[in-house]
Parts: sequence; C-alpha cells; structure tokens
Amino acid sequence: SQCARFNQACHSKPASVPGAIACEHCTCRKQMAPVGARPKLDVPDGHFNPSMVLFNGRLILATRDSWGHSKVALWELWNSEPDWTGAWRASLISSLASNHPQAPRLEDPRLFVTRDPGTNREVLNAVFNLPDGYPPKLVRVGHAVFSPDLDEITGVTVFPSPTQSVYEKNWAPFVYDGEPHWVYATLPEHRVLGPYGAVTPNPFPWTGGACRGGASPVLHEGAFYHFFHGALKRPEGTVYTVGCAVFEATPPFRVLRQTVTPLVWPDLPAPNESVKKRYVVFPGGAVHHAGAWHVVAGIDDTYSRIFRVTDAELAAALTCEPPASTPRVVTIRDTVMVTGIQA
Repeated sequence: SQCARFNQACHSKPASVPGAIACEHCTCRKQMAPVGARPKLDVPDGHFNPSMVLFNGRLILATRDSWGHSKVALWELWNSEPDWTGAWRASLISSLASNHPQAPRLEDPRLFVTRDPGTNREVLNAVFNLPDGYPPKLVRVGHAVFSPDLDEITGVTVFPSPTQSVYEKNWAPFVYDGEPHWVYATLPEHRVLGPYGAVTPNPFPWTGGACRGGASPVLHEGAFYHFFHGALKRPEGTVYTVGCAVFEATPPFRVLRQTVTPLVWPDLPAPNESVKKRYVVFPGGAVHHAGAWHVVAGIDDTYSRIFRVTDAELAAALTCEPPASTPRVVTIRDTVMVTGIQA
C-alpha cells in the first residue's frame, strides 16, 4: 500500500516525513478504515484474540483465558440495540482446559458450528493453536468439541502438519456438506483442507503484507466470507491488519472477490491499555447481522474489540476483477482426520 499509517507515505505527524499528511485528513486512509464504533469488549485484559459465532440462538464469544493460562473462556454476548449498534455486554459461561497430553495449551480460538448426525442438534466446535511453550519450538493445530451445555470440552484432536512444518497456525474452519474443512492458505493460492479440499490460484492483489488466517469463514448469500489478517513488516514492528476474501460455497472453493487494501488498521498502542505495545488487530470471528458484519478481534495481544463493517463498506472495498486465465484445480488427498490424534 502506498498510503497507510505505518509506511513512508502517511504518518500521524506530518513533520516526520516531508510532504506527508496526517492520517485523519487522508481520504485514502479513511477508505481503508470504515467509519463505525470499535468498542472494547467488557472482558478482562489478557482475554484477547477472540472468536464469535451464533450457537442455538445465542451469540457466543471465546477468548484466550489470560496470558498465564492455557484455557479457553466462553462468554455470551448481548447488545443493547436490535441492530447491534448499541453497547455490548459479556457474561462468562465457563473457563475450560484441555486434558489432551499433546494439547495442553489452547490459544487463539476459532469457533464454528456443526450438527450431530443423529439428532441434528448444533454442536459448538473450535480450532486452536497448540504451542509447546514460550518461545514455542513446536506449534500444532487442534480441534476441540464442547458439550451441549458448554461446561466441558468433550474431545480434542491434534492435527499433523500437511507440509511437515514444525510451526502451524491460523487454520480457518468452515463446514461443507456436513464436514469440517479448513482454509490453510489464501495467497498466492487458496488452499482448503478437508474431504473436498482443493488448491486454486488466487489472482487478486493484497497490499497488507503476508496473508494469513483469521475468522472462521461464514456462509452468506451463496458464498463464504473469510476475514483474514495481514502481517506487514515495518521498522516499527510487524503491523497486523484485517482483510476479507470471498470464496465459492462449493468445491473447489475459488476466491471470487478480495479486499486489495486492509479494511481495518490497528490503533497506535495506548499507554494505559496495551501491555505488549504491538501494532495488532487480529480477527477471530465474524457474524452477519442487520446489514453489517460484526468482527471480533484481538488488539495488541492485550484486549478484545468488536468492529462493524456495513455491507456497503465491504462491497466498496472488494474487488471482483476477473482472473487473467482459467485457474488450475488440484485436489488435496486429505489425511488430517485419519492421522489426527484423538484424546
């Protein structure tokens, strides 16, 4: 991007770079950051990188249960207004740990919902990152299932790396034909793992640095909407931003549209709020309601906010330029569910 808060062309203080203008007066900067409330959720600091999903008519939030723990906290969210433009309130449901010997740390949850094949009842699931310590030498990805009353974790599966990597993160789960699938990568190829997994070229540009996983993709109006995060290397440190890719609802899950520049940039670390002093906005869950997307995100590895992006704002940011050539499809022979280690 040629215009962003953290690059050479645009700064909060114009004097820092000759010819630069303040971000609050930059029309390009305003287009990249939709206008709207970004309230801080009333969960304790240390509960960050949250996820959110509708489960049995309830809006459920999941967070990392503070820095020193390896648990997941489940909350129920309410908004004071029917269109969710009012104040948010969170009520704690449970704080849960994994008893899986290879998954002692549950971090960065991504909630998604499946259905029990026998009863057709909704089942709450989550994908987690599983580091072996700090700093981690090995990071895997795990899949957890919650009990119907959300009072316990009934099972955890640890996935092996499809590429034999020792550092796996950011798998984004969604359900197709009743089976879990995972967006493993978005650029330069859209890689989906699962029974119908495939690899297709992604022809759309992205100026937000490395493109990585984020919120669980949501099926909406015949396509999946995936709010991912970008990692842009800057002298100040890595800047994490939010983008969105829209991909087909059926195999091979080709990317149809994508934001070129980030939708949301991180705030400058606030001295009285941010503990780790980072430039991070990390999306972990999205729900569409009343003509807008509501995206929960971790801020600076410290606390949680919720963002509202209207349909019109997102539509204006998405590009739908046709690919230059016909994409080649490669089917993935998925062994994740076969070789997963079940607790």
